[in-house]
Amino acid sequence: MDLLTLDPVDGLALAARGDWHAAAAAFDSALAAAERDTDSGPRAARNARLAAVLTNLGQARAYLGALDDAAVLLARSAALREALVEGGHAGAVVAARGLTDLAAVHAAAGDMLAARHALERAKTLLGEGAPELAALIAEGLRLVGE
Repeated sequence: MDLLTLDPVDGLALAARGDWHAAAAAFDSALAAAERDTDSGPRAARNARLAAVLTNLGQARAYLGALDDAAVLLARSAALREALVEGGHAGAVVAARGLTDLAAVHAAAGDMLAARHALERAKTLLGEGAPELAALIAEGLRLVGE
């Protein structure tokens, strides 16, 4: 199964046009396909694709104001990406960026403790890498009360 030919591409195009309802529907469909995918290559690659779809759907839900749903989706994506980093299958920057998305949703929902926790995890994952993202994380921590 080639997930790149499924709905994520349609969802990204719809999101780029600002049609978040249609984008979310496309990402929902892509998520169902990604969750059924058990035989298209190494598990790490499948989990990376699943994490990408979860992130896209989470961001779409956040734009629609469904912050609780967005947080659940982004947390699943972050957990997959953190596991990929720990297993040596992915870079820390992608995982840290996902955690900043999760922190933004928590902050928008008023949960500063959860936002701070996500940002602290991002900071730990990132270490000394990616100074621009490290600066964003530091600013986020300042805003949520490090």
